[in-house]
Amino acid sequence: MTKKTISIFILSLALGGSVQAQSFVDAVKDGLSPLTNLVNSDKQELPADSVAKKNTPKKNVQALTLKDGTVYVGEMKGKRPHGQGKAIYKNGDIYEGGFVKGLRNGQGEYRFKDGERYVGDFKDGHQHGEGVYTFSDGRKYTGKWESDFQHGYGRMDYPNGDFYVGFWVEDERSGSGSYFFAEGASYVGEWKNDKRNGMGTFVWPDNSRYIGAWVDGKRSGHGVYTAADSTEYDGAWLNNLYDGNGTLSYANGDKYVGMFKAGEFNGHGKYTYADGSFYAGDFKDGVREGYGKMLFPGGAVYEGGWKGDLRSGKGKYIWGNGDVYEGDWEDDTMNGTGIMRKSNGIKYKGGFLDGLEHGVGVAEDKSGTRYEGTFENGMRHGKFIVKDKDGKVVRECVYNSGNAEQ
Repeated sequence: MTKKTISIFILSLALGGSVQAQSFVDAVKDGLSPLTNLVNSDKQELPADSVAKKNTPKKNVQALTLKDGTVYVGEMKGKRPHGQGKAIYKNGDIYEGGFVKGLRNGQGEYRFKDGERYVGDFKDGHQHGEGVYTFSDGRKYTGKWESDFQHGYGRMDYPNGDFYVGFWVEDERSGSGSYFFAEGASYVGEWKNDKRNGMGTFVWPDNSRYIGAWVDGKRSGHGVYTAADSTEYDGAWLNNLYDGNGTLSYANGDKYVGMFKAGEFNGHGKYTYADGSFYAGDFKDGVREGYGKMLFPGGAVYEGGWKGDLRSGKGKYIWGNGDVYEGDWEDDTMNGTGIMRKSNGIKYKGGFLDGLEHGVGVAEDKSGTRYEGTFENGMRHGKFIVKDKDGKVVRECVYNSGNAEQ
């Protein structure tokens, strides 16, 4: 056996035994390529290759243009895409991934003409299962899908650094979820129709917080707001404002309990100051207006009309020393007609101006003697008639700025 024949014989043994070896030798003698001879001969097929051909289905890979104008390159079954493939749609969108009976199924990537992209699961031609969608405006959603909708649990990242983690229903935040703002604020609670709806907690960057009910993204219903300085409101809300019955406790110890409207004291309420003084009565747009009672520091009490946070109209004021005024008020002072009764027994009935006796009036001392005449800036001024306690005229005299003239 020549050296060349030995080499061919060794190769033939490696390829499968004596039959193949003899074939290689004969082929060389006949001047043929031994490898070509093996490929063209069924008898020379290797056992492993035979098994592979029986178990591996033949793939039908085609490149064609479908009736709707889609250019498709990939596996086919019958006349429909089936298996792995790439579709370039007439509108410029591109899909690469799995197909079943002509529809997108399994894992795939869909790139939209406007730059948006979805990578994930498909079912019956729809985004369905787990997937990541990148929007053209920079948003990115990672999570559950159902029939092309964000549906189930998922996370949305926003281009400004905000992100939401929670449940979705047909592309809208719905159910329980948490929204974190880039600047440090956060909301944890219930959602509906893509807005905060139900019970939830909102925390601001300064650590002030609201715990309570929400309607369409606004604080509405019952809730508790605690400010950074510990001021706290506990009560009814409407459109982010105090509205209804509530309690507002200030950091300095003051407290208001009563009705609110559009964020202000409105209706009946009681405001108690840290020093123990209080006002109980009517409010309008955050100030005392209507009828109310005020207990001042030191024990003085006013009860009567108010306007623009000032005593106005009819009212009664009792000083801490026992003096009493009852009558007209304007701009927080005694103005108009009233009666002043002092603890020392002196009484005055008549006109008042800027808190002083002014105009026609009657002054009565503790003995019952009455001085009837005109007053000016709190003093008798002009002609007076003096009567005793029985009403008998004692004398007539003239006063000048409180001094009797001879």
